[in-house]
Amino acid sequence: MKHLEKYNSFLESSESQYSIYDWFEDLKRYQWSKNQKSMVNESSLKKWCDYFVGDGYWVRIKELVDKIFVSLSKVDTEYINDRMYDVYDQIPSGKEKWTMCCVAYGGYENHDKPNNRKYNGAIYVKNPKEDNKLDIIIHILKEIVSPTLTIGYPSYVIRQSDEQFYVTDEKWQCKNFNIDDYGIKDGFEYKTDDRRGKGNVYSSDIKKKKDYSIDKILDMYKPCIAINIGGYQDAHSTGKMNMRKLESDIDEVLPSILPTLDYEEVIFDSSRGDRRFDDDMDIYEYTIKILLK
Repeated sequence: MKHLEKYNSFLESSESQYSIYDWFEDLKRYQWSKNQKSMVNESSLKKWCDYFVGDGYWVRIKELVDKIFVSLSKVDTEYINDRMYDVYDQIPSGKEKWTMCCVAYGGYENHDKPNNRKYNGAIYVKNPKEDNKLDIIIHILKEIVSPTLTIGYPSYVIRQSDEQFYVTDEKWQCKNFNIDDYGIKDGFEYKTDDRRGKGNVYSSDIKKKKDYSIDKILDMYKPCIAINIGGYQDAHSTGKMNMRKLESDIDEVLPSILPTLDYEEVIFDSSRGDRRFDDDMDIYEYTIKILLK
C-alpha cells in the first residue's frame, strides 16, 4: 500500500499516466533526435530512472559514464595516428584511416565471454572533453529497460497488468526483474497479428531473461580506442590488403603506442589468436580496439 501511495503522489506531479513503455519510447526518441539537448535533461532522466529502474542506479550510471569520459580524455588520438603512419604507408592510399575514442559495449548475455568476443558495438565519442554524456547515459538506460518489456518472436508484451505496466511497486522495477513473476514459461503460446497468428516463448528466451542483470549491463560498457583502416563504406573499391602483412606491421607499431595508455587489452579484428582460418588472405578493412581501464 505504501508503494501505491508513493506512485499515486508521483502521478500527481506528472501531466498524465506515464508507463515504462512510454519512457522507453521517449528514450529512443531522445537518442535519435538532433535536438536532444532541448528535449531532455538530467533531472527528467534521473526522476524516471529512480522510478522505473530503482533508487541508486542513476548515481551508478552517472559515475560509470564520468569514469569512462575521464579515461577517454587522457587519450591523444593524434599521437596514435602519427605512430600508425608506418602502417598506413603500406596500404592503398585511397583507404580511410582514423583513430577515435569510443565506448565499447555488448549484450549482457556476452558478459562471461572473452573480450575478443564480448563487445559487438561501439558508441563513438569525437571529443571526450566536450561531447554530451547524455548520449551514453540514454544508451545505457535503454539497454537496462528493453529486456524487461518484451519476449519471444514476434514480440510479446511482458508487462500485462497495470501494476507491471506503470510500475506501482518496487517489485516491478528493473532492479527486481524476474521473469518468473510475470507468469511466462517455456512453451508459452500467444496470439499475434502477423500471418502466423501465434508466437511462442522458448527455453532460450527464458534463459536470457533469467540471466538479466543490471550489474552485468553496466559492466559491459568500457572506454575504448578504435583504429580503423579501410573505412566501412566502399572499402572494396579502394583496394585490398593482406591480413598477415597488415597485422605484422601493426605489431611493429603497437609497442610505441601502448606505453602511453592505461589499457586492459588489445582486440584484433577477426578474432586473432583463436581464428581457425589462414590469415594469408586479402581483406578490405580492419579495426583494432584497445580497451582502456
